[in-house]
Amino acid sequence: MKSVFRSFILAPIIFLFGAITTAAQSPVVINVTQIDTARFPQVDLYISVTDANGIPVRNIPANALRVEENGTPVAATATTRSGEQGAVNVVLVIDRSGSMARVGKMDGAKQAAIAFVNQMRPGDRTALVQFDSEIETLQTFTADKNALIAAIQRIVPRGNTAMNDALATAARFFEAVPGRKAIIGVTDGMDNASQLQRDGILKQATASAFSIYTIGLGEKAIGGASQEGIDEPVLQELARASLGEYFYAPNADQLSDLYKQIATRIHNEYKLTYTSTSALRDGLKRAIVVTAPGIGATRTNYNPGGLIPEVEPQWTSWVLFFLALALLVALFLAPQGLRWATARAAPAPAPKARVRLTESAPATPASRASRIKIKKPVNDPARQKLPWDDGAETH
Repeated sequence: MKSVFRSFILAPIIFLFGAITTAAQSPVVINVTQIDTARFPQVDLYISVTDANGIPVRNIPANALRVEENGTPVAATATTRSGEQGAVNVVLVIDRSGSMARVGKMDGAKQAAIAFVNQMRPGDRTALVQFDSEIETLQTFTADKNALIAAIQRIVPRGNTAMNDALATAARFFEAVPGRKAIIGVTDGMDNASQLQRDGILKQATASAFSIYTIGLGEKAIGGASQEGIDEPVLQELARASLGEYFYAPNADQLSDLYKQIATRIHNEYKLTYTSTSALRDGLKRAIVVTAPGIGATRTNYNPGGLIPEVEPQWTSWVLFFLALALLVALFLAPQGLRWATARAAPAPAPKARVRLTESAPATPASRASRIKIKKPVNDPARQKLPWDDGAETH
């Protein structure tokens, strides 16, 4: 009887311990997939929460997610399954280079794209871009599934690979487009025909706030000099820097599952909206930490943009900063320096003569005449009487 009672007590404990162990062995992964600052200082964060197998975790209350910006907790409004409540805008970028004609790659890529289109929810829009050495838009944004499927069916393999240029074309679709935005690009080779560099694509991703999901199909390139196979590090960097994700498909049969997985993740994301701790577009990075207490956390950063270029924690940026500061100081002091230089260049007044003349200059005849004294006549008895004196007396 005691053994039965002991078993009855221990069974729930063992079950609970096993559940806790299973949860501990299945970590939750939290990732920020898009940072939208179009309405800055209001910031929209799109958050992906998945288990170790990449399956969305849906049982986390939205208000359980916490946000910090530059170390300061901020109040955020949370939305669960944002992809089901708001429109999702996706551009499918498909490699149609000549190598895609091998072993059914092109057929697999088409089937995967069609599977993605069939998962579109009401309000979702999708566009289609194909690329080889040239870029062609087969379909602009539309919610018409039939039009998209018809465009997918028209893809025919040919030419080289210009993926960077294709991504740049896709990025232009997102200008002035609100909501969740993403590019899904698949390729089986290295970029050997693009005119644009990766840095330009990533700047577009930051400016228009979209993420890039890259899929490498088939063999991987071996060695830096190899031109065959996918350039996996490049695809990984494009995805990581744009808050997207990289996937590898050894063969075309796995593409449909990957496209479905990406669509499911996007539709089950959380959306957090908050007001930035600094409303100034100062061109400085802001650090973001998103935490689900007791579950997991993730950190990233964003730049709100502005007139001042982004300041990186590198010595070259500090040098440029101090040079710009010195230029501003010089412009401020220039008027004062000009006035000082003008004052220095003005002619000085003639100095006063310090030589004392000891002798007067010889007087001119005119000066002597001017100094002749005219004496007034006086009555002098001794003076000789003139003839006209008598007349003067009679008068």
